[in-house]
Amino acid sequence: MSEITTGQGGPLAYEESGSGPVLLFIHGWAMSGRVWRYQREEFSTDHRVITLDLRGHGSSAIPDAGPSIDDFAGDIETLMIRLDLRLVTLVAWSMGVSATLRAFPAIRHRLTSLIFVGGTPRFTSGDGFPHGLSPEESRGMALRLRRNYGRSMEDFFHDMFAEGELAPEQYRQIVQDILKGGRFPEPRISLYSLEDLAKRDLRPLLSTIDSPTLLIHGAEDRICLPGASRFMAESMPEARVELLPGIGHAPFLSHPALFNAMIREFMSTVPQSPVTSHQLPATGIDRRQVRSSFDRHADEYEEYAQVQRWVADQLMRLQELGGGSPRSLLDIGCGTGILLRSLAERYPHALVSGIDLAPGMVTAARAALLGRNDAEIRVGDAEQLPYADERFQLVVSTSTYQWLEQLSTAFGEVYRVLEAGGVFRFALFGERTLWELKESYRDALNRYDREASDRTHTFLGQPEVVAALAGEGFSEIRVWTELEIEYHPDVPALLRSLKRIGAGNASPDKPRSLAERRVMLTMMQLYGEKHGKKEGIPATYEVIYGEGYKI
Repeated sequence: MSEITTGQGGPLAYEESGSGPVLLFIHGWAMSGRVWRYQREEFSTDHRVITLDLRGHGSSAIPDAGPSIDDFAGDIETLMIRLDLRLVTLVAWSMGVSATLRAFPAIRHRLTSLIFVGGTPRFTSGDGFPHGLSPEESRGMALRLRRNYGRSMEDFFHDMFAEGELAPEQYRQIVQDILKGGRFPEPRISLYSLEDLAKRDLRPLLSTIDSPTLLIHGAEDRICLPGASRFMAESMPEARVELLPGIGHAPFLSHPALFNAMIREFMSTVPQSPVTSHQLPATGIDRRQVRSSFDRHADEYEEYAQVQRWVADQLMRLQELGGGSPRSLLDIGCGTGILLRSLAERYPHALVSGIDLAPGMVTAARAALLGRNDAEIRVGDAEQLPYADERFQLVVSTSTYQWLEQLSTAFGEVYRVLEAGGVFRFALFGERTLWELKESYRDALNRYDREASDRTHTFLGQPEVVAALAGEGFSEIRVWTELEIEYHPDVPALLRSLKRIGAGNASPDKPRSLAERRVMLTMMQLYGEKHGKKEGIPATYEVIYGEGYKI
């Protein structure tokens, strides 16, 4: 165990192992970092895993007073500051969820995502919240702790698991080796933190938790009721919940393989890329919003993605003209599998892989390639590809890289996974894309507020694409542009089409809509007057095509 000193409460103990992306685990009431044994064993092979003993628990110092949920929140903040932890996926369980909710404002900038297990914003029911234990149950639990601490903890261990969830021998092993293997907190520590927890109502904090969050809850949890996670998921802007049938309060102990797989799947959906010397933070594009938007519209994407289909067909023709028959290929941003289907048919013996940021798109692509049982399609980030070096002979991508503010990291990842002699072919939308819409919007905005900033999406230009390819080491670079024009009956039809493929405004500081109603109406009027034709309303797309080789 290692320690860090604190201003109050004495040293905090933590355990650290492995290297890679940071996984920080926070335990629950009356427990310690030992409860994460199965996660440490799994993730230390490819992650930097840190488990913290909150004050008064495990090997951390015993405070003279308290401790409260606020104290535990301070412990989390202190650890992250002292170890300078960044780009952290924080996994919290039970009372650890409450502490993390309180700590969130101070640690938000250090997080990539959150995973809450068996948590609740309010331990007891009341005041319109039915998803907690009754106040009588909570007071009875405290009374039993005062009367017979050891027996009460034995009962608590039993209640952590659903009936029949564990075989007797498995239960004995978990209790003896993990739950009882470390130092129990003193009775006063457990009692004080329980009573403080019972008084807390953290519901007002939920709407501020804007990091991507996975809520995992056993459907048979008798300690923190599963309805609490459903409530949190509805109140947090970037959250989803997974209820586990037949499982109680500690799925990471009773079903570690399932639990660990859920963590890996969720982490693959969240951008984890560090900020490097050639990549500034993406202040102009909210990647979480991009993922969420495309995820919501995966079912109707192909119905409205006409230009994207044209671009995929053109890139397929370029690939066929290039000749050769790759043994392995990867489609980055595969979407619903439009291009990937063509590649799989053209190269039936190739190892076919696809990756997309949006889980809904991945589900659709898997369905589209059901005939190729060997196809590997997964959720993942273009800026941190989950593949080994020199894995593929061909990497392709269409209609994806315009959602990255800078290309260097993403192109560097392509170069890494390409074999020597491999080729990268791609297409993305350039700076003249939707220029009619952007021009009409700016003109309308200027009529009402000349000081207002234009928050429409900014696309990359051809020079930035060339520079990114050259900067990451590609050779025989070729980049060119083509214009595609799509017609719609009117401006509302164009806007509906953009929305239904998930291609909305990705600015993190965008207004709630493109502009207020009067600006929108003026924009549509100007668009029609200036650009309307007998065919309808034109929407221009500048498509930047490119290719490069790894020598």
